[in-house]
Amino acid sequence: DMTACINAGVLIMDCDSIRAEKSLIIDLLNIEQAMNYIFLDQDQINLVLKDRIHFLPPIWNVWNRIDMTRRIPPFTKQDRSHYADARREPLIVHFQSKPKPWAPFNQRKLKWGARFYIEYWMLKKSMLKEISRSVK
Repeated sequence: DMTACINAGVLIMDCDSIRAEKSLIIDLLNIEQAMNYIFLDQDQINLVLKDRIHFLPPIWNVWNRIDMTRRIPPFTKQDRSHYADARREPLIVHFQSKPKPWAPFNQRKLKWGARFYIEYWMLKKSMLKEISRSVK
């Protein structure tokens, strides 16, 4: 059931609760098992923590390319509406597919989210200037 799975792009984890149960740590760190899954660590988290997952509102993990409102079933009409709202003013954009803002890209190919790429590049440029000043 895809609607019961998390996307590991944005997670808030209760590390104290996980540490309190050693078996959870062992299961989460089972790399051999995770290697059997398509989404590796993400699938492992879904499997191990399935009954403990609480979902964040979609505004906290908006994908840069996939428009869930049209392409990914089996979301309800209400789910699609909430996700469409989140895409208008996301709090976190999850760059889960290409183009990535830290790699060269052709801005003309961007449909949704071009402003987030531009903001990323402006911030990166500003940070690099600050770092170079502090090193001198």
